[in-house]
Amino acid sequence: MSAVCAALPPRGAMRLARGVGALRRWTRPGEAAHVQANLAALRVGPGSGRGRIPGAAGIERETTATFEAFGLFLVEFLRGLSLTPAQILCGWEVTGLAHLERLCTQPGGFLLAGAHTGNWEQLGALAVLTGRRIVAPVETQLHPCLSPAIKRAKTRWGIRSVPARTGLRSLLAVLRAGELVALPLDGGAFRRGRRVPFGAARLRLAQGASRLARLAGCPIVPVFSLRTGFMQQRVRILRPLPPPPRADRRAEERLQRLLGALLYRHLRDCVGQWCLFRRLPWYD
Repeated sequence: MSAVCAALPPRGAMRLARGVGALRRWTRPGEAAHVQANLAALRVGPGSGRGRIPGAAGIERETTATFEAFGLFLVEFLRGLSLTPAQILCGWEVTGLAHLERLCTQPGGFLLAGAHTGNWEQLGALAVLTGRRIVAPVETQLHPCLSPAIKRAKTRWGIRSVPARTGLRSLLAVLRAGELVALPLDGGAFRRGRRVPFGAARLRLAQGASRLARLAGCPIVPVFSLRTGFMQQRVRILRPLPPPPRADRRAEERLQRLLGALLYRHLRDCVGQWCLFRRLPWYD
């Protein structure tokens, strides 16, 4: 499948991606309902205005765009399995790289925090620019039969995948060894989370990034991607956020709220690329 995606011209790859997205929506109607619920709670969309719930037509457009974005993600990811990090990066517009370069002059590790937009899996290609290895806790990806190929590709890109059940202690050891840990702000399996303001609503987000930063004493670098074309992304590397003092849980809560605000601002710009297919725990 990777060879097929690699051989397709961009126009053919785009048609295949739209078909993959439409097939997923048709075979998984429950996911479409979750996407629509998240969009309504997010309260952003074309013509909706800040703080207003978009109309049914706007939600339908963005739901369709979301499934198409997943199809593009899958085709791009499979195409990328046969590419080197340098070949992947050549289609990106990266801003804020100096933030990573400064942190990489220091011996300690740090956290990369992102979202399920653009082609988030291929963001690991940034490892080649840092000279560090990226460790990412993950569940089974896409399909069990694809997991070995995905793991091999990620190893080539400088990413080490570990089970999502990996505890904080092992990730703390990774950071203290000078490696990087990548965590999604908007997903992952978590048993506990923290409610944070999210636009006009409140959302319970995983608190792994803020807790790891406090316990390890390492900064968090928010990294967000927005697809601009086939195999093309605009990647924004934001200013590193300093870790809260180890004994200050209130500072950890403030950091969590700031991460939620950054995620919300990013999603307002690319809501139709937010490939999250489960209903999130919204409040208010």
